[in-house]
Amino acid sequence: MNGRAKGGSPSNRDPEPPPTPPPDRATRLKQQIALGRYRVDADAVAREIMFKLRLLSISRRALLADRGGGPHVGPSDR
Repeated sequence: MNGRAKGGSPSNRDPEPPPTPPPDRATRLKQQIALGRYRVDADAVAREIMFKLRLLSISRRALLADRGGGPHVGPSDR
């Protein structure tokens, strides 16, 4: 059997491999953690937590407003 019977001749192959994409964020973080170079920004973590808590509060208020009452209102109270 020749090279063409197996899907083409070797001369049809690319001379160089495709360029590797830059490492994604998760890969970079894993490398930094493995090398001991990763540092947590406590202020950024606190800001993110506060943002999510505010968003949760707003979402909860919106859901309660849609129900037509406060948290004490149940299905039998309507």
